[in-house]
Amino acid sequence: MRLDSLRSSHPIQVPIHHAEEVEEVFDAISYCKGASVIKMAHAYLGAEAFQKGLQKYMQKHKYSNTETNDLWAAWSEASGQPVNSLMASWTEQMGFPLVTVKSFTGSEMELEQTWFLADGSEVKPEEEKVWKIPLILSYGGQKTKPTLMEGKTQKIATPAADYVVINAGRDVPMRVLYTPEMYAKLGASIGKLEVSDRAGLVLDSFALAKAGKLGADSVFRLIASFKQEKSYIVWDAISQVLNGFDGVLMAGVTDAVYQAFKSFVGKLIAEPAKQVGWEKKSSDGHLDGLMRETMISLQAKYSTEADAVAEARRRFEAFLAGDSSLLPDDIKEPVFKMVLKTGGQKEYKALREVQAKAETNIEKKHVYVTIGQTAEMSLKKDVLEWVVSGDIKIQDFFYPLGSVASSSKEAAAMTWEFYKANFDKIWSMCKTASPSLMDAMITLSARSFCTSEAAAEVEKFYEEHPLKQNQRTIKQTLEGMKTNAAFLERILKTPVVQESFWQGL
Repeated sequence: MRLDSLRSSHPIQVPIHHAEEVEEVFDAISYCKGASVIKMAHAYLGAEAFQKGLQKYMQKHKYSNTETNDLWAAWSEASGQPVNSLMASWTEQMGFPLVTVKSFTGSEMELEQTWFLADGSEVKPEEEKVWKIPLILSYGGQKTKPTLMEGKTQKIATPAADYVVINAGRDVPMRVLYTPEMYAKLGASIGKLEVSDRAGLVLDSFALAKAGKLGADSVFRLIASFKQEKSYIVWDAISQVLNGFDGVLMAGVTDAVYQAFKSFVGKLIAEPAKQVGWEKKSSDGHLDGLMRETMISLQAKYSTEADAVAEARRRFEAFLAGDSSLLPDDIKEPVFKMVLKTGGQKEYKALREVQAKAETNIEKKHVYVTIGQTAEMSLKKDVLEWVVSGDIKIQDFFYPLGSVASSSKEAAAMTWEFYKANFDKIWSMCKTASPSLMDAMITLSARSFCTSEAAAEVEKFYEEHPLKQNQRTIKQTLEGMKTNAAFLERILKTPVVQESFWQGL
């Protein structure tokens, strides 16, 4: 949804005029949004009609080629619903809707849909879009059947309930903006919400804050209510939001405020991190393992808690001594980050040696994506020189550069200067490979910036160094930078920039 909230997005269905456009449009929008609207169709049609439609589609078109409308026709036949007009609004126009509760009386609410834009820019009348939205509501935990919102506004009669969730189950790719009173009731009932709705509330709040429709302080107050949260799904959402704030705060607030933010996160994760621990348990399911990985990753990024650092070092030293049992693959990267951030040349050289001796590409990648976290700027510069040395396979050489760029404000600036100075060499390495490799370099070299001045500099650079195959990525990167710049300006007007705010959470 991040890319699809930009003006430089594209519909799922895109006409192809030139061969080089094919790789450019097969991105997260084509794949992830494509999967999301199929999930939406399943929720709207119901499992039985959805499955029957697929059976009809596969039987009718076996051993032949199809077009998008063939699938819609099969679902329409199986369900009796006008699937084509529903799905066309999602696949043939870019973006997705924001559904805003304009009023809520307790017995009726009025909804309005608009095109959601990450930068919060005004949608002009001629730009207006309307989606056919399958609305699933939850009144105090009781879900409704889907009803179709086909116009710009819609009034819905609501029964008495402790809280109301719009888009219950998160089956539709959309954002929801509630009234302050509705947010208060949701916050008071947070433990009663389904896992998907808790995660969705967190993700929506961040996106809305970034677009200027909700204060950043409101997002952190919401997140502060999750200290006892045990679900990996919710913590994954919280992690995404924290990481989204991290880059902007690191770039634009005082060091004292940034450290207060990190301290808040450290306290937030303390209890769930303690509960999952470091050791795999015999009772663990798949999500338990992911939860442990997430908690250790958050500790590596935000916590300076001495016990966590000591445990990471103990496991790292055992790993270097040949005992890999203490450092399974799922926690290697956060452990590498912790020892690099708290160490120096010794740890840096040790990891370079790990990479050199690694027999599989995944083992090498663990080093590539973490090596830039080394604390010393001279070693970060050494990582950048390594990127263009030819010693790293072309499909991996952008990972270390991204690791450096994301490690600090100073490292981000150094990465951009290095990228500009070595652009010809980088382009010569990428020009005969997949355009996605240059896309990665374009994105990683500049996305950490959060000022309009930096965006203007990057834009000027690509005007002087045009890359025909990567125009969409350049536009998306620039728009992302400008969006972050506007986001930072909004944050600076909230209590978030005061140290006392963090002490009160």
